[in-house]
Amino acid sequence: NLWVYANPAEGVDLQTVQNALDAEIAKLAADGVTDQELNDSLTRLQAEAIYARDSLTGPAMVIGYSLVTGSTLDDIEYWPQNISNVTAEQIQNLAKKYLVTESPDSMYVNGYLLPENVQVEAAPKKEDETEEKAGVTNEEMIDEE
Repeated sequence: NLWVYANPAEGVDLQTVQNALDAEIAKLAADGVTDQELNDSLTRLQAEAIYARDSLTGPAMVIGYSLVTGSTLDDIEYWPQNISNVTAEQIQNLAKKYLVTESPDSMYVNGYLLPENVQVEAAPKKEDETEEKAGVTNEEMIDEE
């Protein structure tokens, strides 16, 4: 799972924040990540995997979650070492496939978490975008309040 979120600064509307996030995702798909960004990310992920073993509940949670999502015990055991095999090209290809809204395989869904009684105008849909393709729409999220 990948979660991307932003909190707007005072006076900045949600559409401006949404546009900025979309621009960063498009930049990732177009330009990829730098070697430094990749190395920093891999180091953080490896450290988190190792530190997760330092508590009583950490390993149990990792094992439980991993097994119910289709991983094996070997996947869990060797994940810190295997993560170092990820390449910048793989990251860019996955971003192009799943995060760019023009991709037919896009799994990108957006929404807003707002205080009660706050309304937000939904972003205009692209001509070819359908609710089935886009997933949950902003209007549906607001209507659920």
